[in-house]
Amino acid sequence: LGLYGFRALPLVGREAERDELWRVLSEVVEGPEPRALAVFLTGPAGVGKTTLAEWLPRRAIEVVGAHTPRVRMREDGRPGVGLLFGAREWLGCHRERTLDEVREAIRRRVPHLVGRVGPEEQEALTRANALEWPDAPPPPAERLRVAISFVAKASLQRPVVVVLDDLQWDELTVMFLEGVLRTPGRVLVVATISIDEGIELPERLQALWRHDAVHELPIGALAPAEHRRLVRELLGLSDQLARRVEERTAGNPMFAVQLVGDWITRGLLSVEKGALSLPPDEEVELPDDLHVLWLRRVERLTDGSAAARLALELAAVLGPEVPIAGWRAAAISLGVPVEDDFVARVLRSHLVVASADGRELRFAHGMLRESLLRKAREGGRLPALRSAAADALRAAHAAGHE
Repeated sequence: LGLYGFRALPLVGREAERDELWRVLSEVVEGPEPRALAVFLTGPAGVGKTTLAEWLPRRAIEVVGAHTPRVRMREDGRPGVGLLFGAREWLGCHRERTLDEVREAIRRRVPHLVGRVGPEEQEALTRANALEWPDAPPPPAERLRVAISFVAKASLQRPVVVVLDDLQWDELTVMFLEGVLRTPGRVLVVATISIDEGIELPERLQALWRHDAVHELPIGALAPAEHRRLVRELLGLSDQLARRVEERTAGNPMFAVQLVGDWITRGLLSVEKGALSLPPDEEVELPDDLHVLWLRRVERLTDGSAAARLALELAAVLGPEVPIAGWRAAAISLGVPVEDDFVARVLRSHLVVASADGRELRFAHGMLRESLLRKAREGGRLPALRSAAADALRAAHAAGHE
């Protein structure tokens, strides 16, 4: 159990998506002229975009010997930092800081990537990838120019597959992608982009969607059979525990892995007959990291509005399936009316779905409801929310019998 967090889970399903990625890579490798292309893997957090993106470089190394630099962005990261550290890792200077240290590391590594380079190009690479300088650091535009030029040059020796993870968080890296697509080279960029209500995509990134070298590949939740295989076979859970995990994680592989990992860390699981088991009557709260992730999505959805968050907490109290009329009635009693535009915004987020007759909403993810209830309980709002929900449901029941 102590090694659980170090397991590398294989990719489950996604055959059609893998075929499409390989088709685009083949176009890059076999095209008559060097041309860079990009694939945008889009979808909500946790559905497996990164796992799918990382599958292609591994396969490309095996089959075509590709170079495979990787860049990871963070929501709270400084512009260009992920790109810089991805480049330093690829160039073999990730431990060096000064100009002299980086220069020596690049002198050893770069010939293996692109062959011989001249002193001016080597010095440009050194300045662009050092962390300490005796004078001013190079401006971002210079770093971008050097990175774009080097990727294109490397691709003429061997194809380059670049993974840009969470591209929506860094406009400077979007500018890098623009430059790569303008420059002749056998380069495929695979970018993961989280699409959620409340995430403002940079205008440059939105414009790239219309570029003829960009292909979008939407990624949704795993199909039930594939999610079942992940949970039961790859995570090694008992049938009873597997059913609980399947219900809570709703086709989201990242959530399944994090949920089980949290239980192991807290010592709640045991091995019985070769499978991980949890006592059937054990009530386990949502792990903190998943709770924080859901709260971020709620904050984006509500634009930080306390009234809008209270309305969502009220919906969670009403149950997994929320009668819209009852939700509105209860919300009015709390002074937070649920307007049509807010309902539309929530539906666009795909965090809830409407019933066929449009009278009810259903939480698409049980974990979202768990997180909202936990937030309400920790804030001391749960008793008032339950009272308002009960009053509204009683009134609706009485009206139905008049």
